[in-house]
Amino acid sequence: MFQTLDARDWPWRDADRELSDLMARYWINFAASGDPNGAGLPAWPRYTPAQPSTLIFDHGARVGGVPDLETLGFWTDVDAGFRRRPAA
Repeated sequence: MFQTLDARDWPWRDADRELSDLMARYWINFAASGDPNGAGLPAWPRYTPAQPSTLIFDHGARVGGVPDLETLGFWTDVDAGFRRRPAA
């Protein structure tokens, strides 16, 4: 994800390096502007509960459904419960 594939002596393929570069471009855009989208990249949609989707990285990047949405909802509720509690 952070273009550190050469830190391990593994048989990386060109597809691995391309995916690493693609992910890094999204991170750089997000760090620079707060928005991961940029020129030449597939659009990464903003998450909304009404239309839950995300960008899926596998062989490139594509928009798809949120994996394991039920578990995500559970942890979101747990986090919200902690945030409502007064600080100790």
